[in-house]
Amino acid sequence: MLFAAVGFNLHLQRRGLRSEMGLNNDGLVLVDRLLSVVQYVGVRRLSTLDAGVKMTPFRADETASFDVDPQRGFTPLCPDELPVADGHTIVDELNRQARLARYRLVSKDSHPAEAPWVAREVSEILTPVAGEYPNLDLKWPAHCVVGTEGHRLLPGLPDEGDYDLLVEKGMDPEKHPYGACFHDLLDGESTGVIEWLRARNVTTVLAAGLATDYCLKTTALQLKRAGFRVIVNLAGCRGVAAESSEAAIAEMAACGIELVAAADRLCLREGGSGV
Repeated sequence: MLFAAVGFNLHLQRRGLRSEMGLNNDGLVLVDRLLSVVQYVGVRRLSTLDAGVKMTPFRADETASFDVDPQRGFTPLCPDELPVADGHTIVDELNRQARLARYRLVSKDSHPAEAPWVAREVSEILTPVAGEYPNLDLKWPAHCVVGTEGHRLLPGLPDEGDYDLLVEKGMDPEKHPYGACFHDLLDGESTGVIEWLRARNVTTVLAAGLATDYCLKTTALQLKRAGFRVIVNLAGCRGVAAESSEAAIAEMAACGIELVAAADRLCLREGGSGV
């Protein structure tokens, strides 16, 4: 399946190839590089969506910049978790977009070490979770466990305390949400993000982060449904797989979410200077 073949370059391919083909570390490095190129090309191709589109300007004082799950566990910095190719390279773009907004938010997966959704074997990854768990869907490798390196934000981002709002999700072992606005898959248990933004009269949210096809997409859709203008900065995103990232971007666009190739394509309204 292409989703698995491109996305989980270290869990499905790296570990599987080590055991099945007896690859040494040099061979695994080569496999990782090839898979990274495939994914990189796919994401870059998608970033042309805003070419030639004139954006309606927005006011910085009514805008929040949202860093969605920019954690080490989703990057090659923690290769045994859920490493998204080039996930660690989004920091500069996140910092650029934040300069155009009054507020800056960040979300984090804050998972326990043990949960029903944790895959014990490579073959279990992306398979349905068995049992009566309405807020679990698929099995994943353990990632972003509280107190581990993978739980930390990417180097070069602000300290957690320097953000205007830090949102943690996924603490309950029987809930594995993707979006940052709700603790459950049915969007019934608010994390407080939407209420926080409304209380500060925010009308526009600039969103980017990891990963395009899961947490970023779901967060953007939740914010759009809540009535915010949502602009996704593709240069600040990386996806698990090119195919599913393309589908996610198409879904976001169909729902009225605006897509830009990079922060330098964002347009402030006159008199609404950045911070």
